[in-house]
Amino acid sequence: MRATTENSRYALNNLGEYANQHHESLAALLDPGSRSRTLELLGGSLEGKTCLEVGAGHGSFALWLADQVGPQGQVIAIDLRPERIPQHDRLTSLQRDVTQFEPVPQGPADFVHTRLTLQHIPQREAVLHWLVSDEVLKPGGVLLVEDWDASRTDVVMDAPTPEDRDRFNRFQDFMGREVFAGRGTDRTWARRVHGRMVAEGLTDVHTVMSGQSWIGGGAGGRMVAASVWQTYSVLLAAGASEDELQGIIALLDDPRLVLSSHLLYSTGGTKPVR
Repeated sequence: MRATTENSRYALNNLGEYANQHHESLAALLDPGSRSRTLELLGGSLEGKTCLEVGAGHGSFALWLADQVGPQGQVIAIDLRPERIPQHDRLTSLQRDVTQFEPVPQGPADFVHTRLTLQHIPQREAVLHWLVSDEVLKPGGVLLVEDWDASRTDVVMDAPTPEDRDRFNRFQDFMGREVFAGRGTDRTWARRVHGRMVAEGLTDVHTVMSGQSWIGGGAGGRMVAASVWQTYSVLLAAGASEDELQGIIALLDDPRLVLSSHLLYSTGGTKPVR
């Protein structure tokens, strides 16, 4: 989830107090779809493949890849803070700043995956160009980029009261502007990935969009609450009050709150064999 320099203004932290809650919730929400999409793109099997996971976060998806590649395969997981990536015989975790385009050990990969990473990096197009380079992706290899379109702010499907609905929608807009967009996140980048992958020369580029309801107290509500806790001081500095933030956190634990998730754009393409 985080693969850029410490000087980046991205607000979340893999090692913070609420990082486990954040990453566990993301894994519950997104890993099943990412697994299905990966198997679809790789013809149902990753046996013997070399895989690169970019912005691995706490490593749940990298660990799944390591289980899938078999004894002849290998997985490289890179992140700025890789300390919480689990150990596995076929998994190597490395500290990397992807904007520095450092060499990746074990040569180019058969499969490169990045999720909820490029949207947060101002140099996202340059990083995408690097990901399809001969140094990173083999000819015939597959790149899968998954990012959220987080541009919608009217996300409440149901709430305990009309006032709660309006209050949360206002907060969603405020947090998107002040915490993420204000720190380099492009909330509409996901829609442009398809065109950029075509421009980079990939073939069979295809995008699948998916979303779901997020319930207060469930994985979606817990993920958003963890984001609020992780950015609490930033939100206060931007003008939110303690009472407002505590009210939002309480609402995110209420099962009567139902949110429309961000739409995940899962875009895959194949590098031509020259």
